[in-house]
Amino acid sequence: MDEKAFPRLTKKTAQALAVQVVGTAKGLTKVKHLAIDTYEMQMGELIVTIQHDWYGKSGCIMVSVSSACHSGGLNLLFDPETLKEDFKAEGKRERQNRRESLQEWVWDNGVEKCKAEIDKADKPEYLQGVK
Repeated sequence: MDEKAFPRLTKKTAQALAVQVVGTAKGLTKVKHLAIDTYEMQMGELIVTIQHDWYGKSGCIMVSVSSACHSGGLNLLFDPETLKEDFKAEGKRERQNRRESLQEWVWDNGVEKCKAEIDKADKPEYLQGVK
């Protein structure tokens, strides 16, 4: 899905999702320097970003809630027509993220070392250390 395939994300839609997710749309503004429609607001240490899921290419609208101080956060996907949370798309995205993390782990450590770690994880003494 290229940039032109994304339908326009209006401020009205972004406001409705902001109210639905965090209870307010106060301070929601359009981010001017991005090519796709993106809206953002800050609530104390939290940053709420609303845009199309261009990275995951799910066709959904993504609402991200993150901390200004820490990486990571919460990403929710919503159907652009109904504005209902799309759990199926979120599950697919989670599987994609886990697959990418596993690939990165193997690339960083090498196949043999990763295989040795997996073989160790099958042993009862390894599981006792995990508790």
